[in-house]
Amino acid sequence: MAGRAEDLRRAARIAVVAAVTVIAGFVASKAARDAILLSSFSIEQLPLFVGASAALSLPVVLFASRLFVRYSPDRLLPILNLVSASMLIGEWLLTESHPRLAAVIVFLHLGSFGAVLVSGFWSIVNERFDVRTAKRYVGRIGVGATLGGILGGIIAERTAVHLDPDMILLVLAILQGVSALVLSLLVGHESHHEPEPEATAALASLRTIARTALLRNLTIVVVLGAISAAALDYVFKMEVVAASDNGPLRMLALYQLGTAIVTAFIQIVAAQKVLQVLGVARSVGTLPLTVTGFGIAAVFMPGLYPAMIARSAEAITRSSLYRAGYELLFAPLPEREKRSAKVVIDVGAERVGDLLGAQLVAILVFVFAADVRTPVLLAAVAVSVLAFMFAARVPRAYTLALEHSLLDQAREDARPAKPPETSPLRWTSLGAPTMSETGADLTALSLLRLNVTQIREAADGLPEREEPVVREVIVPTRKQKSPAIRPPRPRAEADASESTRRDPTLDRIAALRSRSISRVRDVLDNEPSIELVPHILPLVAWDEVAPAALNALVALAPRCTGTIVDALLDADRDFTIRRRLPAVLTAGEPSLAGVGLWRALADQRFEVRYRAGRALLELRHAGRSLPCSPDEVYELVTRELSVERSVLRNYRLLDSSKPNIAKRDHGAEPLANVSSSTALAHIFNLLALALPPEPVQIAFQSLHTNDFELRATALEYLESALPPHVTEKLWPLVEIEEAPARTARTHDELAVALRLSQPLIEAKLAALTTDKP
Repeated sequence: MAGRAEDLRRAARIAVVAAVTVIAGFVASKAARDAILLSSFSIEQLPLFVGASAALSLPVVLFASRLFVRYSPDRLLPILNLVSASMLIGEWLLTESHPRLAAVIVFLHLGSFGAVLVSGFWSIVNERFDVRTAKRYVGRIGVGATLGGILGGIIAERTAVHLDPDMILLVLAILQGVSALVLSLLVGHESHHEPEPEATAALASLRTIARTALLRNLTIVVVLGAISAAALDYVFKMEVVAASDNGPLRMLALYQLGTAIVTAFIQIVAAQKVLQVLGVARSVGTLPLTVTGFGIAAVFMPGLYPAMIARSAEAITRSSLYRAGYELLFAPLPEREKRSAKVVIDVGAERVGDLLGAQLVAILVFVFAADVRTPVLLAAVAVSVLAFMFAARVPRAYTLALEHSLLDQAREDARPAKPPETSPLRWTSLGAPTMSETGADLTALSLLRLNVTQIREAADGLPEREEPVVREVIVPTRKQKSPAIRPPRPRAEADASESTRRDPTLDRIAALRSRSISRVRDVLDNEPSIELVPHILPLVAWDEVAPAALNALVALAPRCTGTIVDALLDADRDFTIRRRLPAVLTAGEPSLAGVGLWRALADQRFEVRYRAGRALLELRHAGRSLPCSPDEVYELVTRELSVERSVLRNYRLLDSSKPNIAKRDHGAEPLANVSSSTALAHIFNLLALALPPEPVQIAFQSLHTNDFELRATALEYLESALPPHVTEKLWPLVEIEEAPARTARTHDELAVALRLSQPLIEAKLAALTTDKP
């Protein structure tokens, strides 16, 4: 664990430096391409070149998507940076002889290639860190990216002051060369992806987007966001050209610099807090909201500075709040889909939006030639409102993607072999059903289903332990008033009541209340009638006949559910009986059994609550409706989690041993710093009553593996699916922090430590024994 933690910290430091260089080059390139183009062409021609750049970007994106699928981004991106740097040097050589041609080539090159380089960098970050680790480091990487934006603005502005405008191309080539060097240090992420055949790779990303709700909504948000940004950008650059006397490069560079500084401030002060409050998915909606608000303000305030503020607000939000959540939205996706789809959405959808935005602006310029500013701003506002409507769908789609990620990862893992449904249960000395011999886990969520067939098979599989007479009787609790078991009456008295003796029901009652195991089993094994239920219930606490008693109650449960519920909820009844009855109720009348089990979740005894929760989960697996809403379940979970942590960890089940968490092939021993207590299993049983059970089960099991990515996905799923007040109390039990390195102890030292702990262990066992009724 310590080695992996150090590797992550090293990768994070390299990623911060890479963010500085990559974003510095990208920001400087945006100022350079616009300045070089507008120095050779008029502002009215800008939409034409934006559309051409967007159209060229589409095949570039598809080709880059194929490359990212075939080769990992951390190996491919340094090469792409070197190729782009070489092209910049060639374009710089061309500017002296053919400046207008060079301006067009530079604009098309940087417009289509620059975004691919940035998208590739964020793909590396997304694959290098799992979703939880990414949340921890994305703030630092985001600050590095923002500092890179500041550096890029300074470089562009200083180049405009001290050098010829075309020298910015050589500066960009140097920045991209440095980026290639830094990115090469991030190589080392092991890929588990098999290359996709070339015949299908080109369209794989489009198919992935089409079938994934999260990607569909995100693509629409990106396209609409690019359209509104293109409209704001045109208004801003129109004002810049009108106000610039010595060329637009310096003013555009100052704009990029100021935007980067404000973005850095927001990244440091507010971005992480806003991300925690809004969550990953909801932060995407901040961009259309920002454009809507500032776009409306710019409509009523003419001039350069309102247009600059509106354009800056969009760029700042995009680079801080929006970007922080947007990048993490891809984390739940499988690696193959992530690589192909992300570059298509990052660049392809963006370029489609640029193309549509350019066409929209061109149409508005043609229609409203006299005053184009207001119509373009209103169009940006209208498109942003539409984008927000689709952004509102992203949180639900994100939660579904997390669920699918958990299920897909679980299917890829080797599952523990389940015992055949016909394998008999083994009963402990307390009458507790276990499946340890078959390797099953009694407390792992939904792995054991005590249904009618299993309880019957449990009884059939018991060895015959015949004793003629048992001297001890069933001992009730102090408050219980069970009928006294009297010795047999004298022969004369029995003869005097011949009619009573011949009543078969009374004969069976007498047999059930006798102290003979054989007589009791004989009645229980021969289809007892419903009148015998009150006399069978006390036998559930008698370990020697408990399986047969439970078997009989299961058969009678549909006709006597109310009687069994009354016994379960009777606090004065023997605790042993009450903790064994919830499994019987799964065979009872569903609606009445559900109400009784739900009420049992408020019992003072933990094991009664635990067994009731498992039984309710069985009813849900059987398709029965539950008598509780998700909000009521969350309230119950909050009450359970309000108990002191030390108490939660010490909950034990008297009818089974401590739960063993099933191992997976990729995981080692359960982690010591993760609570694998019975209380945590109970909490997840309850959560499965409000959420889809299978993802909750897999999340519970994932928390006990050494697969960091799987655990991180599980935690992210819980965070997105549960209300904040529940996760606030649940996190101390399930959150996994990096464990500090400790000095390894020898075998002898461990043996001494165990011996020293023996008195404490014995004291706790004595306390449990004393606490038993």
